[in-house]
Amino acid sequence: MAADVLTVCKSVFAWCAENGHVKASPAAALRPRTLIGKKVVRQRVLTDAEIKAFWHAAERLGYPYGRMYQLLLLTGTYPPIQSNQIVL
Repeated sequence: MAADVLTVCKSVFAWCAENGHVKASPAAALRPRTLIGKKVVRQRVLTDAEIKAFWHAAERLGYPYGRMYQLLLLTGTYPPIQSNQIVL
Protein backbone atom coordinates (compact mmCIF):
# COMPACT_ATOMS: atom_id res chain seq x y z
CA MET A 1 0.00 0.00 0.00
CA ALA A 2 2.79 2.45 0.88
CA ALA A 3 4.47 1.79 -2.47
CA ASP A 4 1.19 2.52 -4.25
CA VAL A 5 0.78 5.79 -2.35
CA LEU A 6 4.35 6.77 -3.21
CA THR A 7 3.68 6.02 -6.90
CA VAL A 8 0.63 8.29 -6.89
CA CYS A 9 2.53 11.06 -5.07
CA LYS A 10 5.39 10.83 -7.54
CA SER A 11 2.92 11.06 -10.44
CA VAL A 12 1.20 14.11 -8.96
CA PHE A 13 4.51 15.90 -8.30
CA ALA A 14 5.77 15.01 -11.80
CA TRP A 15 2.60 16.51 -13.29
CA CYS A 16 3.03 19.63 -11.15
CA ALA A 17 6.63 20.01 -12.34
CA GLU A 18 5.68 19.51 -16.00
CA ASN A 19 2.95 22.13 -15.74
CA GLY A 20 5.02 24.73 -13.91
CA HIS A 21 3.36 24.48 -10.52
CA VAL A 22 6.66 23.52 -8.84
CA LYS A 23 10.24 23.92 -10.07
CA ALA A 24 11.07 20.25 -9.65
CA SER A 25 9.41 17.18 -8.20
CA PRO A 26 10.50 16.66 -4.58
CA ALA A 27 9.67 12.97 -5.00
CA ALA A 28 11.72 12.36 -8.15
CA ALA A 29 14.71 10.87 -6.34
CA LEU A 30 12.68 8.68 -3.97
CA ARG A 31 12.96 4.94 -4.53
CA PRO A 32 10.22 2.74 -3.05
CA ARG A 33 12.45 -0.16 -2.05
CA THR A 34 14.96 2.12 -0.32
CA LEU A 35 12.34 4.27 1.39
CA ILE A 36 9.69 1.67 2.24
CA GLY A 37 11.38 -1.69 1.91
CA LYS A 38 10.33 -4.86 0.22
CA LYS A 39 6.62 -5.34 -0.44
CA VAL A 40 5.03 -7.71 2.07
CA VAL A 41 1.97 -9.78 1.25
CA ARG A 42 -0.63 -9.56 3.98
CA GLN A 43 -1.71 -12.73 5.71
CA ARG A 44 -4.52 -11.41 7.90
CA VAL A 45 -7.99 -10.41 6.79
CA LEU A 46 -10.83 -8.82 8.74
CA THR A 47 -13.35 -11.18 10.29
CA ASP A 48 -17.04 -10.79 9.54
CA ALA A 49 -17.56 -9.34 13.03
CA GLU A 50 -14.79 -6.76 12.46
CA ILE A 51 -16.27 -5.75 9.11
CA LYS A 52 -19.70 -5.36 10.68
CA ALA A 53 -18.31 -3.28 13.57
CA PHE A 54 -16.33 -1.09 11.15
CA TRP A 55 -19.39 -0.56 8.95
CA HIS A 56 -21.59 0.48 11.86
CA ALA A 57 -18.90 2.76 13.28
CA ALA A 58 -18.61 4.44 9.88
CA GLU A 59 -22.39 4.93 9.81
CA ARG A 60 -22.19 6.72 13.16
CA LEU A 61 -19.59 9.12 11.74
CA GLY A 62 -22.11 10.39 9.24
CA TYR A 63 -21.55 12.27 6.02
CA PRO A 64 -19.00 12.69 4.45
CA TYR A 65 -16.44 10.66 6.41
CA GLY A 66 -18.65 7.70 7.23
CA ARG A 67 -19.45 7.08 3.56
CA MET A 68 -15.80 7.59 2.66
CA TYR A 69 -14.67 4.91 5.12
CA GLN A 70 -17.37 2.55 3.88
CA LEU A 71 -16.19 3.06 0.31
CA LEU A 72 -12.61 2.41 1.39
CA LEU A 73 -13.72 -0.81 3.05
CA LEU A 74 -15.62 -1.90 -0.05
CA THR A 75 -12.74 -1.14 -2.41
CA GLY A 76 -9.95 -2.36 -0.16
CA THR A 77 -10.01 -5.83 -1.69
CA TYR A 78 -7.21 -7.77 -3.32
CA PRO A 79 -6.75 -7.98 -6.20
CA PRO A 80 -7.37 -4.26 -6.65
CA ILE A 81 -10.62 -3.41 -8.39
CA GLN A 82 -11.17 -0.76 -11.02
CA SER A 83 -13.48 2.20 -10.49
CA ASN A 84 -15.83 0.88 -13.21
CA GLN A 85 -16.35 -2.28 -11.10
CA ILE A 86 -17.93 -0.34 -8.21
CA VAL A 87 -21.71 -0.51 -8.18
CA LEU A 88 -23.26 2.22 -6.06
